[in-house]
Amino acid sequence: MWGLPKLAHYIDDIAVDLEDVTKSMTEGFSAVSAEIKALKNVALQNRAALDYMLASSGGVCHIIGQECCTFIPDVSGNLTYVVDHLNELLIRLTFCPVSIWHSFFHLATVSYVIFYYIILTNPM
Repeated sequence: MWGLPKLAHYIDDIAVDLEDVTKSMTEGFSAVSAEIKALKNVALQNRAALDYMLASSGGVCHIIGQECCTFIPDVSGNLTYVVDHLNELLIRLTFCPVSIWHSFFHLATVSYVIFYYIILTNPM
């Protein structure tokens, strides 16, 4: 196979690879989002337990001082947006059949060969 059909197969392979990468990234970001939420809950529970245990001496912030942090930013919304966008991309990639171009490229190559060898090589 040569010419446009070969390029069409390369395009098809790239489309399949892009679909696989998108699916893997979606699964990875989904797992990270769940892990971040769980770690945030654990950190807040540990902080509450430490505050309770150290309440007699002023609590955690009294002992740590100015570096005491009680705010944990929630980035799960950002990751959710990324996962949703990747899912939309995956759906579009899944429903875009690249192989429909194979017949077109094959016909273009065949018509070129016919045109070149039959029409141009046969003098009238």
